[in-house]
Amino acid sequence: MLSLGEEYGIAAGRPASFVLLPASGPFDVVRRQVRPSHVVAHGHVIASTPPSVTAMRWPGRPAESVDFVRRREAGSATWRDQ
Repeated sequence: MLSLGEEYGIAAGRPASFVLLPASGPFDVVRRQVRPSHVVAHGHVIASTPPSVTAMRWPGRPAESVDFVRRREAGSATWRDQ
């Protein structure tokens, strides 16, 4: 469809250009609208974004940090440990 041919996919000799998204899967990317953590172009990291911190503040309770990962998907969210 994109006519990328042999230049598409991960294999030796191909340009290592990709975007790394901190998510447990494609639906998580859309649901949480995650920002890329790293952008790699031709094998070199050209951009990186530190993890964002969201604080929830409820009346009468101390602020707590949340990342909006569903409990059932928490086990596959290995990017959280970085």
